[in-house]
This record gives sequence, structure tokens and C-alpha cells, in this order.
Amino acid sequence: MSPLWGNIITALGVLAGASLTGSLALLKGRQDAKDKSIDRAEARRTQRTEHRRETYAAFLSQARVALVAVSDATGLLTPISEQAWEEACDEASTAVDGLYDVYVELALSGPPSVADAAERLWFLGHRAVDQVEGLWGRIDQDDHGRTPDSWLTDEDPQRITAFVEQQKKVIELARKQLGGDLEDA
Repeated sequence: MSPLWGNIITALGVLAGASLTGSLALLKGRQDAKDKSIDRAEARRTQRTEHRRETYAAFLSQARVALVAVSDATGLLTPISEQAWEEACDEASTAVDGLYDVYVELALSGPPSVADAAERLWFLGHRAVDQVEGLWGRIDQDDHGRTPDSWLTDEDPQRITAFVEQQKKVIELARKQLGGDLEDA
């Protein structure tokens, strides 16, 4: 074999090797880019889930504050001064109003099913406060040792109970949204 053919074969071998190396590098680069894209998407999902978890927890915590404030107002014992009653009702109203601020964040975090349930909870909180505030006219100050909720009649809707039941629904929807309804393997 002549030296020319040897040089040609060597040159072709070098070109084939360079082509193969270049192709492998290109494929590796594409795979690396795809992996980075997948990693970024996973990081965004994780960040969104954590943000939702924090938002749901903040909303449910504020709902608990509202429930306690409403319950405290209905748990006062007679005789009750008008000032003490107004302060208790104002505290309950402020606590329920605080739900709205957290609700807005929750509604922006989604999904709509949780946002709708949270909005209903906020609405029921206001209805419970309205009901409690309306008890003032029914309270008999001479009947010592009774609580305002004892003046609720069978015809009165159980608004505090409805608030608690709706809170349970929000918790369940949030749990499902965050994957907490899945069994660990």
C-alpha cells in the first residue's frame, strides 16, 4: 500500500472520529439542556407547592383565630357590659376580616376549587359574626351565668357549626391539592 493511501485512510479515520465525537458532544449537550429544563420545571413545581402550602396554612390559621374570637364572644357570661360585648364582637369581626387578606393570596395561588371553598368560609365567618352581634338584643342581663349562644333558638341557623364544617372542607381540598391524600408506599 502506498503512503498516499495510508495518509488518506488516516485522514478519513481522523474525520470519522471527529464527526463521532462532535455528534456525541451535540447529543450530550442536548440531553444536558433537556435535563436542566426538567430540573427547572421541577423546582418551579416544588416552589409553587410550598407557596400553596404556606398560603393554605396561613388561611387556616387565621380561620382558627376567627373561630376562637367568635366562640369567645358567644361564651361570655351574663351579666355582660355593653362595652365588653362590643369589644368581643369587634374582635370577632376583625378576625374574620383578617381572613380576607389571606384569602386573596390563597385565591391567587389557586386552584379555583380551594379558592371557592375558602371564599365560602370567609362568607360564613361574616354570617356567624352577624348572628353573634344580633344576640345582644336577646340577652337577658338578669339571667346570670348564661352565655349569649344559649339565646339561640332551634329556628336560628347554626352559623358557627357551618363555619367549622366549611373549614373542614377547605382542609380536605387543600390536602388533596398538596398530595396529602396519597398513601405513602
